[in-house]
Amino acid sequence: MTALSVLGNQSFRFCREPDSQAPFRFIIKSTFITVPLLVLVASDDNIIPVRYFINLAEKWGAAYSLIIIKGEDHNSIHDNATTGKQ
Repeated sequence: MTALSVLGNQSFRFCREPDSQAPFRFIIKSTFITVPLLVLVASDDNIIPVRYFINLAEKWGAAYSLIIIKGEDHNSIHDNATTGKQ
């Protein structure tokens, strides 16, 4: 489990639905969250489609910024996000 996964499990424990097939299916609960959201999305993500991130951001209960990093996929976005490549 990556450090980001651990942080997500600790920080968003209230959002998890243990009986659900998707452990972080919290779109419905996200409308009640009142802190801003920053979403960094890889345009070529073949694991989590971009539309899921857009849907989450649009349903978020507070301000959000959605940034789509072109030419990156689910794994490469991490490498290039730290170098500032876009």
